[in-house]
Amino acid sequence: MSSTDSSSSGSTSSTDKDKKDNTYIIYYGEQRDTLGSTFIALIIIAWIIAGLAAHLTALACIGGSGFWDNIYGLLIAILLGPLYFFYYYFMKNKGYCYYGKT
Repeated sequence: MSSTDSSSSGSTSSTDKDKKDNTYIIYYGEQRDTLGSTFIALIIIAWIIAGLAAHLTALACIGGSGFWDNIYGLLIAILLGPLYFFYYYFMKNKGYCYYGKT
């Protein structure tokens, strides 16, 4: 009976060792992906900075054209962030953000 107990405890220790080795491999695999994490972090930071620039541009354009154009521009800047600059580009030809004589 004691030989059975010793073999079962021996297999348990080898299983624990295998689990530790597998855990190390998984952990090491997660640590190797720093380039992808850095790239995603840079994209998020660029999105935030461009979003702040969009908000400032939308606020600067208030009073430069029609009321609803300003409201739409501000809502687009708030909801879509940097995608506001597409609205700004296409509406620029229609008088959006124009401060000339009326």
